[in-house]
Amino acid sequence: MTIPRAPKTRFVGDDFWDSVEDRDLVYFCLNVGDADAQVLLLPNVETGREDAAGNPVKRRPVIVVDAGTSSKATKFLEALGTASNGKVPPIEWIDVVVATHPHGDHIGGMPRLLEDFEGRIAEFWDPGYFHPSGTYFKVMERLARMTETVYVQPAAGMRRFVGDVEVTVLTPSVALRNRYDTYGIDVNNASISLRVATPAGRAKFVPGESWQLLEGVDERAQFSMILGADAQTESWAHAMADFPDLMKSQSEAAKAIGAATNDRDFLDADVLKVSHHGSKKGVNYELVDRIAPKFLLLSCSDRSGHGFPHGLNQHILREAKEKLAKSGAVHRPDDDHLRGVFYTAQKDTADVLLGSIAIVGSSNSDIEMWRFGDSTRNLPAFDRARRWVAKEVD
Repeated sequence: MTIPRAPKTRFVGDDFWDSVEDRDLVYFCLNVGDADAQVLLLPNVETGREDAAGNPVKRRPVIVVDAGTSSKATKFLEALGTASNGKVPPIEWIDVVVATHPHGDHIGGMPRLLEDFEGRIAEFWDPGYFHPSGTYFKVMERLARMTETVYVQPAAGMRRFVGDVEVTVLTPSVALRNRYDTYGIDVNNASISLRVATPAGRAKFVPGESWQLLEGVDERAQFSMILGADAQTESWAHAMADFPDLMKSQSEAAKAIGAATNDRDFLDADVLKVSHHGSKKGVNYELVDRIAPKFLLLSCSDRSGHGFPHGLNQHILREAKEKLAKSGAVHRPDDDHLRGVFYTAQKDTADVLLGSIAIVGSSNSDIEMWRFGDSTRNLPAFDRARRWVAKEVD
């Protein structure tokens, strides 16, 4: 297991919160070692309330995907109001909490999150996979008392709109979901993986006219992310069948029957949160090639007991981003940053830990990637935020 270093000269110190606009989706992949803790701050929406001056009060809907092995996600949410210098109001409400699957490295901090935000969580999603662990039982016990929280066990194809963001469940497939208790599905393949995109491509009603797509929405102009949880190749195989690549055909026969009218693969995304911490079982070449992400993010440790990220997985990511197989050339691991591959446990060439990752994006705008220099024990240090840049700086 080797995590390549990223050049110090590719990062510039900047004001993170000053760069965030109302329409941006802000994604945090927290540095929690071989675990997952992700927080999404969605584009601002109006609350229907007014402040003392009569101005509309806005908030950012919040989605939490997994809570790692500790309380880092909870502490991060509780500190955001102060840490953002008022750019994000204190988090009073979480719209969706997703426990992707019941392994401890994904739900270890979930009991604390549910306790601290009890009465302030609208929906809780998990795959419905029974797992006889103490942490899982604690989560289910606490959830049973949270009668105000909607409990959902989603499967592939479910779509949820949160503000101006659409969240589509890619895995587990219905076929895998229906086999949990009969044919022995690996708990990793029960993972809830998501496609998150903004602006939402839904319809609206114009009085006196008709239903139509929201003004300005073009799926090709969406900013989109795929969050892979710990889904492995069996689960992704179902997803690739459930969401086929139906590229638009120009043949007369296809036009006559209206076949394949799309001109974009639904699995295409700007960012891929690589599943299972870079395990060799996590993704295959065809999947990454179809997604064609600008950034590939891995949540992992530099002292992994499992050897994550596996070298085979790293080679797959490199080949998908820089196709050298035909030429016989060899990938240079130190060029991972040029391929958009980044790790939470990564250091720069000055031996400085890069830590938690943030992605800031919206439609028709550049995607920014930021690092905060935090260890697994500390919260992201926004005063030390560094932005990734395409060209080297002094």
